[in-house]
Amino acid sequence: MKIKMCEHIDISQIRIEESQNIFAIITINGEKFAIQSCKNCHNDVKELEHVIISKEEFHTYLQKLS
Repeated sequence: MKIKMCEHIDISQIRIEESQNIFAIITINGEKFAIQSCKNCHNDVKELEHVIISKEEFHTYLQKLS
């Protein structure tokens, strides 16, 4: 699974407060992506097949890549 973050989120979490982050699994052409996005970017992709996940689940996917 690929991991993606929207361009409005930086690692230090300075520009976006954590409460505004949305974590999801999105499927595009049969390929799954774990994404972290701000609410505005999520609104752009919510028409796609997706499942909202918890922050902990997202971090589990990150750890699997390490």
